[in-house]
Amino acid sequence: MAQATESFINSGNTILQTSNKYSPKTVKGKYVTDTQDVLDLVVTELGENYIEIEEIPLNYKIIITYTIIGTLQEDNKDEYDIKERLHKLEEAVESLYEINKAYKEALNNRLNITAFNAWVKLIEKKMGIKLIEGNMNHISKELYK
Repeated sequence: MAQATESFINSGNTILQTSNKYSPKTVKGKYVTDTQDVLDLVVTELGENYIEIEEIPLNYKIIITYTIIGTLQEDNKDEYDIKERLHKLEEAVESLYEINKAYKEALNNRLNITAFNAWVKLIEKKMGIKLIEGNMNHISKELYK
């Protein structure tokens, strides 16, 4: 972040032009009185490199400080946001790829209904109890004995 400080002598103008364009919300102003007191100055940013100041007596020294545009991360927010969003998108795609692999593996390891029914009948025959009653809607009460 590059700070700039400029001095002006008040000649009655309330609109001043800075040497550089400034980042929004970074312009601060002070002025020096005849008694060498340094007081805050109300500054309104007009954009680009123009500012408006409150009226102060003539010949007072005005000191304006600001951050030069392009030196703050927020100044390049659009570019920064795109890079950050692309990085997050890459992470999301990678995560979805891993989830998709797990789904494919699960799909390849699944049992179809015919194989499951054959397995249930084999277990019921070996154990001598009924596992499922009817059309698979209810678990047999024999399992709770």
